[in-house]
Order: sequence, then structure tokens, then C-alpha cells
Amino acid sequence: MRILHTSDWHIGRRLHGESLVASHENFLNWLHSEVIAQSKPDLLVVAGDIYDRGVPPTEAIELFEDTLAEINKYGIQVLITSGNHDSRVRLGSNTRFMSGLGLHFRTRLHEISKPVIVPADDFDLLAYGIPYLEPDVDAGQWKVEASQSAVLAEAMRLINADVEDRKKQSAKPLRVLVATHAFVEGATKSDSERNIKDIRVGGLGQTSAAVFAGADYVAMGHIHRPHSKNEIKGPGSTLLRYSGSPIPLSFSERDDEKQVLQIEMSKDGV
Repeated sequence: MRILHTSDWHIGRRLHGESLVASHENFLNWLHSEVIAQSKPDLLVVAGDIYDRGVPPTEAIELFEDTLAEINKYGIQVLITSGNHDSRVRLGSNTRFMSGLGLHFRTRLHEISKPVIVPADDFDLLAYGIPYLEPDVDAGQWKVEASQSAVLAEAMRLINADVEDRKKQSAKPLRVLVATHAFVEGATKSDSERNIKDIRVGGLGQTSAAVFAGADYVAMGHIHRPHSKNEIKGPGSTLLRYSGSPIPLSFSERDDEKQVLQIEMSKDGV
């Protein structure tokens, strides 16, 4: 099974007053007309920060909708989560009917344990999406500590409980993908995250990779620099990767090799 992982599009972003719309159009056209058309993935994952702000400009919304329409022509499953720059409510509004078209948005807490099921001949992939979690808000709903680690641990507890229930009913092996938007300890920022609001005193805005135990692959968003598979070690056999932003969002990223990650999943894992 072939999976494409991207994140942090930040459509509508401006760099030192200059619009990046042309760069976004070039990337998104390349994504659907070349990458998806040629690689024919089973699943596309976009791990948060679709837009650069909660109320995006009209041209950003139209570009995103046009891109979804083009991707939908290939008949693949798409999993989209919200990031800290997105409005969970706005990004997720009027999207429930889209699951029938293969477009799956995960912007609500009650949807965290609802997977996108992607079948293969000898296994099924359960793809879960965790929207960006606000510890000061979401911790109260779950009655856990107001830290990024605590809310993500609770999200993973819900996911792992669902996986265990499904294993009891499945005749095939199950593999688990989790898409999320967070700052994992050991990740390296670029200048475009200098105002990132969840980097707090004492590390309350960061999380240990250990919270993702139970997943085979964690598709990370939030950090704009891509990370190799050896830069952040996941727990056990879990592979954790940041795809990074697809275009430079600061001058500090001018030498970064921007990329969309291609992951191969089998019944034995990644």
C-alpha cells in the first residue's frame, strides 16, 4: 500500500509582504497532476495547517477547493487534519458528506477514534487523524493535565482502544497510521515557526514521541523542516516523520530539500 504524506501548506501565506499564491499553485498542481497521477497512492495524508490563518482569504479557499476537486478525480482516499493555524470549526464545516467521496476531515475531538479504513489484499490500514489540540481548552474536556503530552496521550488512548476492538472483529491483520500536528521533542524548527505558540516554559507545549506507541506510522505536521526517519525515534517499531512545509516559508528554509513523503505499508508494517 502506498501512502503520500504532506503537511503545512499554509495557503494564503505572505512572506515579507509578498503573496506566495503562485508558489502554492505550482506545488498543488504538481501534487495532483504529477505525483498523484504517477504514483497512484492508496491514501493521501495532509497533517494540518491547510491555511495560514483561521479566516483565510477567498483566493486561498478557492485554491484549496480546486485542489480537492482535482485530487478527487483519481479516486483515492484523503485524510486531512486541522493545524494550529486552521480554525477547527471552519475547516471542518460542511465536510461530513465528503467522506462518501473519499475526503475525510478530522477536526473534531469525537472523530479522533474514527479511522479511515483503507483495505489491501492481506491487511487493512486504519488511518486516524488527531486535530491540533489546545491543552488549555481540550484538557478540560478530557480531565487531563493541560499539556501537549497529556492531551495527545489521551487521544492515543482512545485510538488504541478502538484498534483493539477492531482487532477482535477483523479476519485480517491491521496496521495503524496516525496523522497529527504537534511539536515532538527533538524536532528542529526553522525561522517560520519563531512565533509558534505552543513552545512554552518547561516544555508543556512539546510532547515525547513515546505517546504515539501503538501506531505503525505517525504522519507529523507543525514543524516546517522535513526530518529524516532517523532524526526522531518513535517508540518501538513506530516510524515518526515530519514531511515539513512543501514550499519555503522563511529565508532560513532556502536550502531545505522540500518534499512530499511516500510511505510503503505492508501487513508487517512500514
